[in-house]
Amino acid sequence: MCIRDRNKGLHIKVLEMEEQLAEARKLQEQIKSESGQQKDEVGKLLSKNTVVETYASDLQRKMDVLTLELREKTQELEQLKTTDWTKRLLERNSQIESLRDQLLEQEKNYSDLKAQLTAAAQMSGGNRKHFETFVEEQSKELLKARKIVRVA
Repeated sequence: MCIRDRNKGLHIKVLEMEEQLAEARKLQEQIKSESGQQKDEVGKLLSKNTVVETYASDLQRKMDVLTLELREKTQELEQLKTTDWTKRLLERNSQIESLRDQLLEQEKNYSDLKAQLTAAAQMSGGNRKHFETFVEEQSKELLKARKIVRVA
């Protein structure tokens, strides 16, 4: 009976060990499954991290550009604050007056030239069309000069 009891005891231990082995295999499969899921999750997180890093570096570049622009605009504003506007306005008015005087002189020259050309055309009896074209070109140049003075 002793052998039978011993066999029974061994048999029970073998069954217990098989159960433990089955549980260990089940646990191993569960760990493998969880490990695969965690690897997938890590891959997703790494992808998200790359996107966030790219976005952050783009934002940093934009921030650097905007900071530089702000610094430049601030310097311009400081220069504008210290500008003697009365002096600049008087200088501009002086330039405008000078341009107006030049324009008046050009208009006078144009009128004199037109009168001379008309007289020459009448005296010479030459090609009137040629003289008219020349006068029209001079007139266009005068209009351009007027526009320049108005813009200034």
